[in-house]
Amino acid sequence: MPLPIHGQTPAPVRVSLTLVNALPGTENLHLFMSESELWPEGFTPGQSTGGAIIPGGKVSMEARCAGFATTKFNADFPSGSNCAMILYPGEEVKEGPDKGKKKIGVFLPPPILPGQALKGKNWHVLLAGPIPQAQVSINGKILDLKMGEAVVAPTEHGGIVVENAGKLLLASTPDEKGEYWAVVFGDNPASLQSVCLNHIAYSVPK
Repeated sequence: MPLPIHGQTPAPVRVSLTLVNALPGTENLHLFMSESELWPEGFTPGQSTGGAIIPGGKVSMEARCAGFATTKFNADFPSGSNCAMILYPGEEVKEGPDKGKKKIGVFLPPPILPGQALKGKNWHVLLAGPIPQAQVSINGKILDLKMGEAVVAPTEHGGIVVENAGKLLLASTPDEKGEYWAVVFGDNPASLQSVCLNHIAYSVPK
C-alpha cells in the first residue's frame, strides 16, 4: 500500500470476492474478517455468490457453521484483484473440545490480478466432499476426483457438461472469459450435486 500523503489517509484496499458454500446440511455458513461478519445472514448450503466488494490485503478470517469446528485462516487478497473462495468439509478434529467434528476446508483459487489478460473460458473441477472420491463425466470424458484436489476440465468452445451415472449435474456455457469452477459435492455417488463458481474480472472500485 502506498504511503499516505501528509494530512491524507491512504485509500482502502478493496477486492471482489466470489464464494461457494459446499458444506453439507441445512445450516448457513458465516464468514468473518478481522472479527467482523461480512454477511450477517450467512450463506446457504450450495450457494454461489457474485462478486462482492470487500476489504483486501493480508487478512485474518474465520469460518463458522453449526456442526463444524470453527476454522481460522489467513488470506492474501491483492488490491484491486478478483478473488474466489470455496468452503467445504475438511479434516476431522482428533482432540480437544471439537473432537469428532470436521474443520471447514478452504480452497482459494489464484486471484485474477488487475490488468491481467484472461485467455479463454477455462474450466476446473473440485470435489468438495463429504464423499472422499467420486467419478464424474466432463464433456463425455470420465474423471476420477479426490476431495480438495483441483482438476483441469476438458472443454470444448468454453462450455461444460457435468454428469454422474447419466444424471446431469451442471451444464454451462459462459459468455465472458474467465476461470470457471464446477464444484461437485455430496454424501455418496448417488446424491452428487454441482454448483458453478464464476471467477471472472468484475470491476473493482478504487
